[in-house]
Amino acid sequence: MREVLSNTVKAGRLLCLLGWFYAACCVVVLVAIVIPTMHKGISIPKVVWLGIGGIILVAAAYLMVGRAVMNYRWRKGGLILTVLSLPEFPPGTIIGGFLLYYLARGWNEVPGSPALPIPSSANAS
Repeated sequence: MREVLSNTVKAGRLLCLLGWFYAACCVVVLVAIVIPTMHKGISIPKVVWLGIGGIILVAAAYLMVGRAVMNYRWRKGGLILTVLSLPEFPPGTIIGGFLLYYLARGWNEVPGSPALPIPSSANAS
């Protein structure tokens, strides 16, 4: 039988998903900038490197907070990142809505507690 994940673990996984999404976007942007500039033989401006570094830091923040939320810590950090991701239409808005839902439902969860109540008829056998 499949184990049901708690709402907090689901929220942590979604935060990690956003982190990997930003990391993938960073790689795509980096490749899209580096290949044409190398072909033309010009150097990449420092502002571009700062922007890519910023995206990498944001991705790392999502991954770290996502792991912490999955371990039932830093829920407020997850909430802050969720609210900041809402204006990023469409992925941040859609995933952010699910994150708010899961964080609100799992705010008082503790490790080891069942995600869903077990019906009494299942306990009788």
